[in-house]
Amino acid sequence: MREELKNHDGKIYCTLEYWPETEIVYVNWTGFLPLNEVKTGANRAIELMKHNNASKLLNNTFEFRSAWDESYEWVFQNAMPRAINAGMKRMAHVAPPFLFEQLIAKIIRQRSIARGDAFLLKIFDDKESALSWLLS
Repeated sequence: MREELKNHDGKIYCTLEYWPETEIVYVNWTGFLPLNEVKTGANRAIELMKHNNASKLLNNTFEFRSAWDESYEWVFQNAMPRAINAGMKRMAHVAPPFLFEQLIAKIIRQRSIARGDAFLLKIFDDKESALSWLLS
């Protein structure tokens, strides 16, 4: 199953897939996204996880840019707890090689650990390594 979310210009900004043989929801983000598009994509990913009892999320932000000050806090405070409640046990996050994006991903991971979130989160530089970890 593959679903594409498009912005008001008709450009795809988020592709979502559910891979039943691995119980993985795959989310691929593209372009510079305002907070409302981040929310729409994240909410749809959580719905897919819940509907399919998926325990693993492969979140690919390699081609993603955003106003991180807004989206980071919303993801941490809103989307992550709901994903955990939907059954997420493992999340592989593919971050671009830019220092700021890597730092934000690490901060989210550290804050999740400090909050006591009951899931594993690992950050990767490429999709293949992330997938390999989810399948191990």
